[in-house]
Amino acid sequence: MAGDVKNPLSSAFVLLFVCALSSVGAIPEKPNILMIFADDVGREVLECYGGSSYRTPNINALSEGGMKFTHAYAMPVCHPSRITLLTGQYPARLGNPAWGDFPKQAADRTIAATLKKAGYTTAIAGKWQLALLKKNPDHPKEVGFDRFSVFGWHEGPRYHDPMIYQDGEVREDTKGKYGPDLYSQYLIDFMKESRDSGTPFFALYSMALCHDVTDDIGHPVPFYKDGKWMSYPEMAASMDEMVGRMTKALDELGLRENTLVIFTTDNGTAAATYITVAPDGKFVREPNYSEFEGEQIRGGKGTFVDWGTRVPLIANLPGVIEGGQVTEDLVDLSDYLPTFAEVAGAPLPEEVKLDGHSFAGRLFRDETNDREWAYVELKGKFFAKTRDYKLYGNGNFFDLTKDPLEEGEPLQGELTAEQKAGKEKLATALASVPEPVTEPSFQSIFNGKDLTGWEGLPGAWEVRDGAIHCTGKAEGKNWLIWKGGEPSDFELRLEFRFVSGNSGVQVRSHLLEGDTPFLVQGYQVEIAEADKMGLWHHSLAPDKSRSHLATAGQLVVIGKDGQRKTEKSFAEPTAVQSNCRDGEWNELVVTAKGNRLVQKINGVKFAELTDQDANYAMSQGLIALQDHGKGTVADFRKIRLKILK
Repeated sequence: MAGDVKNPLSSAFVLLFVCALSSVGAIPEKPNILMIFADDVGREVLECYGGSSYRTPNINALSEGGMKFTHAYAMPVCHPSRITLLTGQYPARLGNPAWGDFPKQAADRTIAATLKKAGYTTAIAGKWQLALLKKNPDHPKEVGFDRFSVFGWHEGPRYHDPMIYQDGEVREDTKGKYGPDLYSQYLIDFMKESRDSGTPFFALYSMALCHDVTDDIGHPVPFYKDGKWMSYPEMAASMDEMVGRMTKALDELGLRENTLVIFTTDNGTAAATYITVAPDGKFVREPNYSEFEGEQIRGGKGTFVDWGTRVPLIANLPGVIEGGQVTEDLVDLSDYLPTFAEVAGAPLPEEVKLDGHSFAGRLFRDETNDREWAYVELKGKFFAKTRDYKLYGNGNFFDLTKDPLEEGEPLQGELTAEQKAGKEKLATALASVPEPVTEPSFQSIFNGKDLTGWEGLPGAWEVRDGAIHCTGKAEGKNWLIWKGGEPSDFELRLEFRFVSGNSGVQVRSHLLEGDTPFLVQGYQVEIAEADKMGLWHHSLAPDKSRSHLATAGQLVVIGKDGQRKTEKSFAEPTAVQSNCRDGEWNELVVTAKGNRLVQKINGVKFAELTDQDANYAMSQGLIALQDHGKGTVADFRKIRLKILK
């Protein structure tokens, strides 16, 4: 496009060329956005990517009239893909939400919520899978969608006689109808209403196709015909038909020239698809093989190789995106939120670290996307990759130019200069993303790299080797305070290593006012020599009777009148304290629910407190780390928090 000009041209000609380019390729102000997000469809399925098992003429037309990306990536399976798409953040940065759950802290800054702030009306139809809607039928609205028509995940059918939650209510008119017909028509009606109201729209067609039927509701869902459900080839044909139906509707509504259409998928093709039920009641699957560039490819969903994570991506906007373009720019699912925000002129979510990079410059200005690597994770396993190299979290490194399918052993020993540089680049990339947590719904509140999100006395705290280090340089007491909120009911997990002095972990606490900064008052778990561990302190409490709340091995109840009573000693103090190792890493778990707090170290319960004190009991507050001053040295790492419902 407008790159370096090697041959000089007259200024008049250049001006004429630029004016012509501007008029042909002018970007509409606040264009509509239709995102088609297919389910379980790898790039080997599509003809425009080299597949030859299925006819996909409508998707081919999108590619021929737009821009095709050859290096787009998704997570290996659907739930983490949807989390990443909606939030612009990797699941690890959100504490790896439990399967079928959505992080509450991100509800008001999703891709839909972001576009609403720019004046867009928003809708989704098809698959949700971010909450059980029978428990929360308005969940899509809570995360930014004005309108929705989505099937009841793990509740009923998605294809024939589908169970659909539409705008908070279960539809009663789906008998004898086909789900994809209803989802697509719902969005077509939504787009027409938006046009008639003069409001730009964001429509997310979260397709059911080409995922197989629900298998866990206690009985088989209705068949397609002849005692069978749709085969993968039949679903692929239906998927392409639905894409054509949506683009045709845009033409008929007069919206095609003002609507950015994005087609992509949530992961690779499933290895097999449910097709029928055997006489013994077991569901029968057929394997999915697709011909791609002369080879038979088995679906790679759930795997970390390219057939599980490298997905199709097509962008189409007639008159703006020139047809027939192919780009090798890297894109992953975190990139759509910042891209659509730039397209819509919407402000990005504030005070949050987005993992995505906008690729609007590539779509509209022929600018190279600034993403240098893509990231993928699932169940504690993760990698970062460029087009040429790939590094897993466990250190396995592959040169994809020589071993694109990772069939050989990971590279070890001497590397070439190029390989070494590629590995170092990817190691830096992985270090910039929080390490995934395997515990459901836990949020990592320390990134392992710096003190972002924490505030404390300069010089007293620093990060060393992936841990928060209390340096021992401070003269007096001070606390490093987590700035992410004041949780009430929660489970806090971390690892600590005590070296010298006296430290602690503060929960449900508050900042003290005064001239001395970073002083905190509240419940504290002692971090000291093993024989002093297991004490619950109400640190700096004006009433000294609350200085030691529950010693190691005790279950203590403090009544409303402030009287402390040891209900029982469940273990000898020395017995539980012996599980704590000075100078080594230990795991601490603090659970706070209601007025009950429980402390465990290395899997052993140390102390339990029920606090009913009318004057001093605290139901929520700050989390902080203590430096007692005068040579206190301790380390803290892998700090994770789960909010309890």
